[in-house]
Amino acid sequence: MVTVNLYSYGIARDIVNERKMPLTLEADIVTVGDIRLHLYDKYPRLKSLASLAIGVNDEYVNDDTIVTDQDEIILIPPVSGG
Repeated sequence: MVTVNLYSYGIARDIVNERKMPLTLEADIVTVGDIRLHLYDKYPRLKSLASLAIGVNDEYVNDDTIVTDQDEIILIPPVSGG
């Protein structure tokens, strides 16, 4: 079992309705892709975002990255600026 701290910002925060929350997954080995699929199942509106980057411990990562207990997972929705 792996428990991570999930942080969300912008529209992702609006969708999950929390800025910070614990997320526990039952598997012994968990990847960022596993977390993404879990979140898409729990919060289907996340799938409608143009992009959703995920960071682990302040670094952008890909879906193959393995996460460990108490990692910080950051949901980074699309941003615009000028």
